[in-house]
Amino acid sequence: MKKFILFRHGETDLNAQKIFQGSGVNADLNENGCKQAKELKEVLKPYGIQVVYSSPLKRALTTSNLAFDNSVSMTVDEELREACLGEAEGTPQKEVIAKYPEVWKWWFTPNEHMDVHYPGGESKQEIGNRIKNALLKIADKEPADVIGISTHSAAIRCFLMPLGREDKPMKNCEVYVVEFDGKDFKLVK
Repeated sequence: MKKFILFRHGETDLNAQKIFQGSGVNADLNENGCKQAKELKEVLKPYGIQVVYSSPLKRALTTSNLAFDNSVSMTVDEELREACLGEAEGTPQKEVIAKYPEVWKWWFTPNEHMDVHYPGGESKQEIGNRIKNALLKIADKEPADVIGISTHSAAIRCFLMPLGREDKPMKNCEVYVVEFDGKDFKLVK
């Protein structure tokens, strides 16, 4: 049995300003985000994470580095990047809602309209499948049993939708625990 501990990166200035980042905007953590990542260290300690796989984006990499202080091996995995949000990337949330009301209406709803996407971006289904496939590959090659995954809100949310994650906003440095029995994923926390 493998256990994946998925955690969202710390805050960036763009998060604080409610600007969509996606995979095309590579902002680093702000001062508060660095503090969150350092506090995450204590939250993650009881899980006994043996290795970490991280998105290549700075906000996820910095979070991992601050949370683990090089105490575990870290591997960058391109497939763990944030969702491609197409034309919505770099846009304030209010403008996204006004410009793409139909996409916004369904974007956060679990298991409904999984084909919805921002123009030029990935659908919720594509994002979820990408993360699931990345975790399957990691589970297949990684000998460790407890694996940290440093990634992003849309990436985590779209992967967890079919596993029963509630439809609620995700905080920076929020943690989810998923078990993998070699066949199926199960959301534990």
